[in-house]
Amino acid sequence: MGLEDNRFSLQGIGRKYFDHMTHNDSIRFSSNFDLYHTGTVYIDSIKTVEDWMTNFNTMYGFSLPTLGSQNIDTTKGMAPEGIFSERRKKKVTGRRLNIEYGMSNEITLSASIPIIDSYLSTNLFRIIQ
Repeated sequence: MGLEDNRFSLQGIGRKYFDHMTHNDSIRFSSNFDLYHTGTVYIDSIKTVEDWMTNFNTMYGFSLPTLGSQNIDTTKGMAPEGIFSERRKKKVTGRRLNIEYGMSNEITLSASIPIIDSYLSTNLFRIIQ
């Protein structure tokens, strides 16, 4: 089970980060989603976008922008595209469903279902040159 050779492209995504409508008292752009603030947005309760991008670059040998506070050269364009593949494998030790029942002045029903023993997910990113 998995996703094989899914193409992705980030072309044009940079234009979506900057909010031209949000200003502070000094008439400066101050949206939380402006390009220079995007890295501080939390993906979950622990990791920020910048943390995730830094980890991604380290693990896969890429040098994509981490979207943290940095000087960004807006004269150069960048449109990374690539292929994402994922394989998933799960192993269940038992496939037996046990149902116990009994009747007296009440009806009792009990079911036990096996739990997944292991789950393995392998991800692969490739850049298209």
